[in-house]
Amino acid sequence: MPELSSSCRTLAAGLPGPVVVFGAGGFIGANLVHALRAVRDDVYAVTHQSYVPWRLADLPRDRVVYGDVTMPETLARLFERSRFQTVFDFAAFGAYARQEDADRILTTNLLGLKNLIEVALPGGFAALVHAGTSSEYGLNCKAPREDAELVPNSI
Repeated sequence: MPELSSSCRTLAAGLPGPVVVFGAGGFIGANLVHALRAVRDDVYAVTHQSYVPWRLADLPRDRVVYGDVTMPETLARLFERSRFQTVFDFAAFGAYARQEDADRILTTNLLGLKNLIEVALPGGFAALVHAGTSSEYGLNCKAPREDAELVPNSI
C-alpha cells in the first residue's frame, strides 16, 4: 500500500475513535482500513462474510468482525460493545453486473444505511461517511468528474 502523506496521516490520527469501516472486505474498504491502521490501532473492519476476506487476512482477528447492515440487532450489539465514533459505510450490493437482485440492492444500500444511522444515534457518534458506487453515474460513467450529473440506468 502506498505511504500516506503527512497531512493524511494527521487527519487519520485525529479522527475520533474507535473507527469502524463497514464493507471492509471490498477494495475501497480494505484499503481504507489498512491506511488507517498505519497510524492508529482502534480501527475495526466489518464484513458480512462468515470468514475473514482475503484483503483483511493480515489484520489481527479481533479487529475483523461480523456485521450485516441489513440486520439491526447485529449492528446494535457491535455499537453497544465498541461505541464507534467515526463510521465509514462502504457496504454495498449491486456494484457488480451479476448482482441484479433489486430487493437486495435496496435492502443493503438504502435500508442498510438507515439501520446504521438508527443504531449509531442512541450512543452518539462524531462522523458518518457513506459512499456510493460508480454505478450512480450510470449512462454518464466514462471518467466522470465528481460533480458530473448522475444518470443511473438500473436500480
